[in-house]
Amino acid sequence: MNKEVITSLIVLLFAVGGTALISTRYALDQEQIMQQQLIIAEQDVEIAELQNEIEILSIQKSEIETDLAAVRDENEALVGEIEYLQYVLEDPMALFCRDVLELTPEDEELLMQIAMAEAGNQGVIGKMIVMRCVLNRCEINNASVRSIIYAPNQFYTAGMGGWDEECELALLLVASGWDGSKGAVFFCNQGYNDCAAEPLFRYRGHWFSK
Repeated sequence: MNKEVITSLIVLLFAVGGTALISTRYALDQEQIMQQQLIIAEQDVEIAELQNEIEILSIQKSEIETDLAAVRDENEALVGEIEYLQYVLEDPMALFCRDVLELTPEDEELLMQIAMAEAGNQGVIGKMIVMRCVLNRCEINNASVRSIIYAPNQFYTAGMGGWDEECELALLLVASGWDGSKGAVFFCNQGYNDCAAEPLFRYRGHWFSK
């Protein structure tokens, strides 16, 4: 066998061996790539699960914050109610400091309607204060009950619905001279920031000011 043939055989052997080595290395690389892709896919699933848990926790956090805000508001309302009741109970008869009112049947109906519409869940005292606010405005503006209640941009509930027994009792007490309003002429249900006036007190769901 001459030298050239031997050289050719050696080259061929190296070529075959190199191809086999490359194929083996390629197969190993492909396997590693598949393993990495599998790991990445598993990590993506874990990330998705974590994101879902974070979203759930975020919703729970929001619900807890809402509940805490409601509790704080209830506490503030309770404190305001207690403080006001202390004022009322200090000398209840002293609050009958007004002359007996002479109201027309229409005035009575309007006052009971507005008290029911604005303070339907505020009890007798809440209804009395609302009525007194309207009457305070009447005195300040030398105006009728109807003109105050139906004034533009004032009581959007004007003329809505009827009234209950609490409204009738509230009217009887207010007409008898009761005034625990502390001079209030405004009330709102969104805090004092909603009333561009001097803050006075809070009773249940209303902030009163003048």
